[in-house]
Amino acid sequence: MQMLKKIINRGGASPLSRYSKGFGAKCFVDYVIDKNIKLNYNACMMNYSYKKFAFTLAEVLITLGIIGVVAAMTIPTLIAKYTETMTISKLKKAYATITNVYKLSMIDNGYISSAGTDAEVFVDKYFLPYFSGAQICKDYAQCGFDTLTPYLQEDGNAWAMQVVDPLRRMPLMAKDGMIYWFAIAQGADADGNPLSTNIVYADINGAQKPNRLCADLFVFTRTENGIVPYINEEDPDDPSCVADIIENGWKIPDDYPYKF
Repeated sequence: MQMLKKIINRGGASPLSRYSKGFGAKCFVDYVIDKNIKLNYNACMMNYSYKKFAFTLAEVLITLGIIGVVAAMTIPTLIAKYTETMTISKLKKAYATITNVYKLSMIDNGYISSAGTDAEVFVDKYFLPYFSGAQICKDYAQCGFDTLTPYLQEDGNAWAMQVVDPLRRMPLMAKDGMIYWFAIAQGADADGNPLSTNIVYADINGAQKPNRLCADLFVFTRTENGIVPYINEEDPDDPSCVADIIENGWKIPDDYPYKF
């Protein structure tokens, strides 16, 4: 046995010495001397391997630092792209929903006029029957809002639009959580004739944030031929977000007023 140890320590041409180089001479010799200590040999080999191949703390920290930098650079972009994709998908659904509802209502009721009517009665008669499982919110809390005026304008400033306004609009919350407003007549002109409005609002994620025009709240117009994206021909600064998105191939334009 002493001869065996000398051969291994010299690293000579013996097959035993060549075999032992890859596994640690001490572990190999102990195993040859007494095969009954196999568990000790395995433990020895495990410790030897760990010492040989383990990463240092500095290497681990450097790797984690690199991963963190890459994540910080890519994750915000990925989140923004995902938010844009979901916004477009929900906007298409909202547009299709109010278009179908409006067409069905006109088939049953003919031309829909809001002049001289109550907002709740108007929505209840012309639109609620064509939504499955929808409800009219009689106060802002029923639609999940924390305040009567939760919305912001496209530039981020506060907006005076009220969630519930019996003189102008009443919210209709669909089963999927989207909220729609079908505006009615507002006041009268100098001759006493009622001023009607055909504006339709759609909040594609209900009471959830950001509650901001062009971000999750979009504007349409009712016409005799159906629902179309809102465009204010008299005021070019008035945002026509839906029209801009559609004209851009159902993609968010580079100059869009809201950054996702």
